[in-house]
Amino acid sequence: MKDTLSWKQGIKRNRYELYLAFDDGRFASYHLFANYSKYQANDLLLKLFEGNSFVGIEENGRVFYYRFSQIIRMESQKVSLKLGKKGLF
Repeated sequence: MKDTLSWKQGIKRNRYELYLAFDDGRFASYHLFANYSKYQANDLLLKLFEGNSFVGIEENGRVFYYRFSQIIRMESQKVSLKLGKKGLF
């Protein structure tokens, strides 16, 4: 059974970074955490819009809201979080 994506790190082995470009030229990045190592960008996007019809980003004190249809580019990256003797490094 795979571990679900969460917004808080806790004790997780992977950090997923989702990068989005919107139709007005703004960019945003979102970070999610999980032990499961094979999530794809679509999984991250579904989690981002889960229960919400839009997402917001803040830029210089102003908040901009975007719907799924306003995304023009999407990329994701997985970063392994390795535990050492002194914690995360």
